[in-house]
Amino acid sequence: MISYTWISTTQYITLIGLKYNVWGILMEAVNCVGPGWIKTSSSSEREITAGKFTPVGRPGTPNEVGHVVVFLASEEASYVSGQLIVVDGGNTVQEYKVEI
Repeated sequence: MISYTWISTTQYITLIGLKYNVWGILMEAVNCVGPGWIKTSSSSEREITAGKFTPVGRPGTPNEVGHVVVFLASEEASYVSGQLIVVDGGNTVQEYKVEI
């Protein structure tokens, strides 16, 4: 296991993709999915409320995150590598954040 505890997840994913490709190990795509407020059976009321303050106005669903994972595992994403795909309804790009 490679220890890159001093860097962010995005940098780690990029380095893993580069390092293993350089070593000749077949690692065509190394990506990460970053979900936002996702409504599940274990979500608290505070988390669901926070999801309502995203730009799309609601928390996400597990299926929406799953569709991104399916895409990344498909042939259509064969040229996507070293990326963090954020599935958060635009929450990371909005300026106003609600306190929960």
